[in-house]
Amino acid sequence: MWKFSSIALPFWHDYNDKITNVIIENGITSIGNHCFMDCINLISIDIPNSVISIGDWCFMNCTNLVSINIPNSVTSIENYTFDNCSSLKNIILPNSVTYIDNGAFSGCTSLESITIPNNITSIDNFAFWDCKSLIRIIIPDSVIYISNYAFNNCNNDFTIYGVKGSTAEIYATDNGFNFVAIEEENPPVETKPTITDILNLKKYILGMSTDATDLDFNHDNIVNILDLNTVKKSRNG
Repeated sequence: MWKFSSIALPFWHDYNDKITNVIIENGITSIGNHCFMDCINLISIDIPNSVISIGDWCFMNCTNLVSINIPNSVTSIENYTFDNCSSLKNIILPNSVTYIDNGAFSGCTSLESITIPNNITSIDNFAFWDCKSLIRIIIPDSVIYISNYAFNNCNNDFTIYGVKGSTAEIYATDNGFNFVAIEEENPPVETKPTITDILNLKKYILGMSTDATDLDFNHDNIVNILDLNTVKKSRNG
């Protein structure tokens, strides 16, 4: 994969409205700054497990990108990586990610829910700014810093789920957001889900399937990322 400076654009930028699907070869370790910025018709991208870094503004203004599978090799979501990806509805961040940088998901107006992995320690300025459809987010107690502007201009019903007494609860209280202790909202799963169940749940969350049959694992009558969190707890328990 070509590397670009903070200013230069890739040579295919003149044809960015023609790009609809991208497959990145295995062995590539970095996707450069601006790499797919303004690819307004990009709808899917296949990122291999060899990729460690996704650069600043990489998918900025990819307004038709509905879902993306970030591999468990990526360690950070950089500055404005998914800024204004207005069709991005759900995203699963891998446990390898340790921080979410400035404006990483700002302007993702269709994003409804997201689970923050257990290894993340900080959520920076404007990370989820103007995510008007964002109703809920799960923040683990590994997070020790959340910028005061991280969730500005989100949905009026925006709720933070987290551990009682954690940074997430303090942040929610200080900024006037709803907070729910996650233990109260996720009763134990009665039977451990199978690998097939997990794959079907991920496909549904990412918009790759419309079949939600038997996927409501936390019994709250909604199938979303909270169910994936419940499944992970069940299988690790």
